Amino acid sequence: MTTAPLEQILDACHAGVIVVDGDGAIRTWNAWMAHATGLPATTVRGRRLVDVFGSGISTRLLDAVDDALRGGLSAV
Repeated sequence: MTTAPLEQILDACHAGVIVVDGDGAIRTWNAWMAHATGLPATTVRGRRLVDVFGSGISTRLLDAVDDALRGGLSAV
């Protein structure tokens, strides 16, 4: 399977990276996230963070993502 250049760059990061679209759906996440969660990007693609992590997800993270989507800024 060929990996897109952006995914190769994300996989080279030594931290978890999640890319979501304007609707909050996961477009991809990097190899670090796949290793940490045991879920490959193909499994989570198209799902929302809360659907993947359930009640275990931080409301601070969800708020940061929502703020970033509304304001067009990256969230940390």
